Amino acid sequence: MGEVNLGLTNPGKCDSCSKRGPRFKFYNQYADPVIDMDLCPQCMSIAFRCMNFFFHTPAGREAIARRQAEA
Repeated sequence: MGEVNLGLTNPGKCDSCSKRGPRFKFYNQYADPVIDMDLCPQCMSIAFRCMNFFFHTPAGREAIARRQAEA
């Protein structure tokens, strides 16, 4: 995963909706290409719900298995 700060980052613009304010680091190493974004709390909540849905699908389970096999 490298050096990724997965906590609260400095205030700035959300990479998704462009809203200014506090941002959180969102990193998804299972996507191809890897997703690395700074998101506002609302977009981060949406990203978590999407990831939860993805991990419960056959494609999500295959992506997890593929990344774990590479490690």
